[in-house]
Amino acid sequence: CRLAGVLKKGGYIRNEKDFCTFYKRIDGELIIILIYVDDILSGATTEQLLDELEQILKEAFTEIKSTTTSDNYEFLGMAFSHDRKNKTVKVSSPKQYNDIKEMRTFSSNPNRVILPHDMNLFTPPTPSETVVPEFRIKDFQSRVAKLAFSSDRMTYGTQIAICYLRTVASKPCESDFVKLGKVSDYIQRFADEHYLVLGMSGDAREVIPITAYVDASDGTTAKGRGVGAMTLTLGRGAVMRTSKMLKINGYSSTHCELVNCAEQGKTVLYLSEYLKNMGFRTDIVIYQDNAAAMANMLSCQKPTLKYLSQKYFWLRDLVERGEVKIQKCDTKYMICDIDTKPMTSLWKFHLFNGMISGKAGWIGHKDVCHDLLDNKIHMSGPHEGEVITDANLDMDLVEKVFTNMDRTFMKDITEKMQRWKRKPKNGKRNMEGT
Repeated sequence: CRLAGVLKKGGYIRNEKDFCTFYKRIDGELIIILIYVDDILSGATTEQLLDELEQILKEAFTEIKSTTTSDNYEFLGMAFSHDRKNKTVKVSSPKQYNDIKEMRTFSSNPNRVILPHDMNLFTPPTPSETVVPEFRIKDFQSRVAKLAFSSDRMTYGTQIAICYLRTVASKPCESDFVKLGKVSDYIQRFADEHYLVLGMSGDAREVIPITAYVDASDGTTAKGRGVGAMTLTLGRGAVMRTSKMLKINGYSSTHCELVNCAEQGKTVLYLSEYLKNMGFRTDIVIYQDNAAAMANMLSCQKPTLKYLSQKYFWLRDLVERGEVKIQKCDTKYMICDIDTKPMTSLWKFHLFNGMISGKAGWIGHKDVCHDLLDNKIHMSGPHEGEVITDANLDMDLVEKVFTNMDRTFMKDITEKMQRWKRKPKNGKRNMEGT
C-alpha cells in the first residue's frame, strides 16, 4: 500500500512477522509504528523520532490528524494511561463496557452476583428444553460476541464462561440465556475493576521475559472435551489470556495438557519471533502443572503415547536447543486454572484474577503464599490459633506474606471477603457464589 511505501522510503523496516508493524533503529534509539486500517500508533525512545515520522507523513499525505504526544491517549476504543514512575500502563475499554452495561440483567438481585458462573456451567440443557426462536438466537449471538470482544481485552475473569457460551451460540436454550445474564451481571457489578495494569520486568535493552502459564482440564464440557487456557505475561498483567475448548477429545489429562501446550506454544513462539525481528532478545518460560506432560515434552516419546500425533511434540526440539524452558508449577498455584473449569473459591478466583489483570502488583507464581493456599498459616491477635480461610483473612498477616502485592488490592480483596461471608452451615462457612 501507499503508506508502506512511504515508510520504507523513510528508512523504516517492516516486521516480517507482522506486516502492520514498522520500526527504525538509529544510534541506539528506537521507534515502533503500529498500523490498523487508517489508525496509527507510534512509540519512540525520543521525541525527535516522533517528530520526524510526523513530518514524513505530512509531506506524503494531504490530510493527517495527529494527536499530541501524551501519557494518556485512546486507540481502537481502548484508553491507555502510562505511569512512568512505576513503569506500567493502565488499559481500559470504556466503549465496550458501555455496550455491556446496556444489556438487561437477568437476576432478581444483580448485586448478589460475585462470580461469573456456577458449577453447573457446562451442564447441558434438559431434554424438555427447546431452542429459542430465531430472533432470540441472533440477540444471543450478538451479546456473546460483545462480551467475548471486550473480555479478551480487559480480562474480566469471564473467559471460562464465555468459552461455554461460544459453544452453544448456534442453538441456545433458556438456561443459556440465564448463564449469559450472569456474566453480564458480574461485569456490571464490578465496573470499577475492568482494567489491566501491564508492565515488563527486566530491561528491554537486555532481554524481554516471556512467561506463559498453560493449563488444560479433561472432560469439562458436555461433549467430553477439555478446555485449554493460557496466560501470557511480560512481568505484570496478562498481555494475552485465552480459554477455549480443545479441538479433540482427550484420552487423559496428560493428553489434554500436551495438546493444549502444543497449540498455545505457537502463540508464545510467535510473540518471541515478533520481538526478535525488531532486534530484541527474549527468554521464554512455559509453566506446566502436569508432570507426565512435562516428561513427554522434555524426553523421548514413550510407547504409551504412540497414539498421539507427532505434531504435538514439536516443542521438544525448541526445549532441546534451549530456546524454550518448561518448568513445573504446582497445580494449586497455576493462575490460569480459573480459565479451565468453573471455580467457586472466591479467594482463589479473585486473587488469581487480580494477578492476571496486573492489579495485584508485580508477582509471579512463586510469590503466591503456598502456606496460605494450603491453609497452614495460623492467625495471631484476636483470632490466634485459627486457620486462615476465605472467611477470616487477617490483613496484616496477608500483607507480610504477599510482599510483592499492591497494598490497595489486598485491602480491597480482604474487604470483599468480609462482605461476602455467609452464616455458618454445619459449622463451616460456605463461600460459594450465589
